Amino acid sequence: MIKFLKNKYTRWLMVIVWMIVIFMMSHMNSVKSWYLTGELLTVFQTGSVNTEATFEEKMSSYNEDDTANLMVYIRKLAHVIQYMILGILVYFALSETYAIRKSAVGAMSVGWLTGYFDELHQLFVPGRTGSLADVFLDGFGVTLGVAFCVWTEVRLRKVRKYEA
Repeated sequence: MIKFLKNKYTRWLMVIVWMIVIFMMSHMNSVKSWYLTGELLTVFQTGSVNTEATFEEKMSSYNEDDTANLMVYIRKLAHVIQYMILGILVYFALSETYAIRKSAVGAMSVGWLTGYFDELHQLFVPGRTGSLADVFLDGFGVTLGVAFCVWTEVRLRKVRKYEA
């Protein structure tokens, strides 16, 4: 398994697959996206999916003020988490070939550009909007992921140096 993850093609394949996942999630129309967020919130709150309620009943409950506000926060957190994972994957792919600084700059560049183009793409999805605020949330997630990778790599090098 470790040998498999060390393959540079495997690393880039993971990046591409994750970018496709991001694209698919942002390509959902607004109703489907809102519904899935509501279902996720229901699972968090109750531990199960409500199979008794109709689609209309669920959608009306998701639009209540407190629930809708919580769902917006969940959606914004999803931006950060998706792009944090992207930052980690791109850094991981670049780190096989480049030093820490180049890997970090490259991962940040790819992540921020992906966030920008993803929001641009959403301008053409029915019911969705592109948002500059979401680009910054995406970039924040990428920055967190890359910072985690850099911190981890620096710590590992110190430990290895100390053990040698």
